[in-house]
Amino acid sequence: MSEYTRIAKSKRLRYKIIQLLYLIFLILSVIQIPSDWISVNGYINKYIERPEADYTDPVLKQAVKDIDAFEVLFLENVLFDKKTKQIKEPNSYSKSDVFLIDKNNGKALFDIIVKLNNWSKRLNKKDKRRIDFEKLFKLDLENGIKSGDEKGWIKWRWKNVPAIIVNNFIKEFKLRILLINKNVFKEIESPKPLISFKSNISKIYVNQEVYLSLKGDSIKTIKILNNNIESFDYKTIGIDSVVFKPTVSGNYTININSEEIPFEVFPVFFPRKESVPFRLCFSGVDYNLEIETNQAKGELSVEGDPNAKYNRDKNEITFNISQVGWNEIKLKTKNGLIFHDSIFIKSIPTPRVTINELPSFNINKQRLNTLKYFNLIASHPSINASIYKVDSYKVRWVNSNPFEETISGSKVKITDKDTETLKYIIIHSINIRMGNKIKSLEQTIIIPIL
Repeated sequence: MSEYTRIAKSKRLRYKIIQLLYLIFLILSVIQIPSDWISVNGYINKYIERPEADYTDPVLKQAVKDIDAFEVLFLENVLFDKKTKQIKEPNSYSKSDVFLIDKNNGKALFDIIVKLNNWSKRLNKKDKRRIDFEKLFKLDLENGIKSGDEKGWIKWRWKNVPAIIVNNFIKEFKLRILLINKNVFKEIESPKPLISFKSNISKIYVNQEVYLSLKGDSIKTIKILNNNIESFDYKTIGIDSVVFKPTVSGNYTININSEEIPFEVFPVFFPRKESVPFRLCFSGVDYNLEIETNQAKGELSVEGDPNAKYNRDKNEITFNISQVGWNEIKLKTKNGLIFHDSIFIKSIPTPRVTINELPSFNINKQRLNTLKYFNLIASHPSINASIYKVDSYKVRWVNSNPFEETISGSKVKITDKDTETLKYIIIHSINIRMGNKIKSLEQTIIIPIL
């Protein structure tokens, strides 16, 4: 029996496409890992934050310094939020394209790699650093570095690349250089810390329970500081574990038996999945949003609404913001920030008025005589109808004895009208309550009686 399976020609292309798609999937999986992950992963972080004395060549040392400086400049130009330590528009490539391509700042990275290429050429062909450089920068060499095509390389590497992935590439360039450095794997070994987190947590938030343990010893002394103020938001479990549940955000330090670990606690925010519809709100409209603050005591401040309230028992914020644009919401105490998020406020669009019972704005006398009333409804295709409310309007009854009346509310009564000689119903001067404002519409509705 043959050890091989013959694949029909009709299927070969299909298998090749599947293999290609699998490779694309692996590549995209790697490059779209958030840059925050690098700082969380201890091993990668040790490579990237290596001390200067570990560099075996001044060219490599200078290249890493230049990349660090370039990363700072890049983040400043793509709206990096220093408070949250996040890029404000991570999936957008417009600012990256402007900075790297339109303003030609991508040339700085091009020059760094060209210098490394010239440096590697001066090394012996069997030198491991030269071999590693040619492997790690193979695609860059083929797409403009080797030929000196600056614009070609910049366009190939950076065109339409989202900001978060650009930041990943910058960090990855630095990692490549560190991998070229000799003995990089032997020098990173260090004693394991005595204090360790029991779960793999990238970020700690207010009201989140965090478990820590002390390896190989029992807890004799413990002290937790938040911005140099002692915190008592913890309790010990057994002889070697601690559960910590911070009530405010800040820069913390935990000290157990003289072992010390610094970490940051972030304020909570609106639950993203549940509050997606509320991330876009309208000016002058009342909103009640639940927050995960665990009945915390705090002082609420909402941009655009000085009268906003926080219901501690329901963990609920009530606000009515008049200011259009992004508005910050904060809940804080004298010890620190508990809650911090933003809401985008838009002006309410002008609605159109329709009539439920008369979708085509006409009616025959037979059906008119069976109706007791009809309702005016104000709506907009992209807005929840509950935002609008018909406040008042004028109705002109055109018959043998025409007259006009002003009506409050949305209901138009028909039962007390002379419908036999009625020819038209004209509705005009419609006033709509939109949030806390009343707007007069230019719309006029003419209903012919068929």
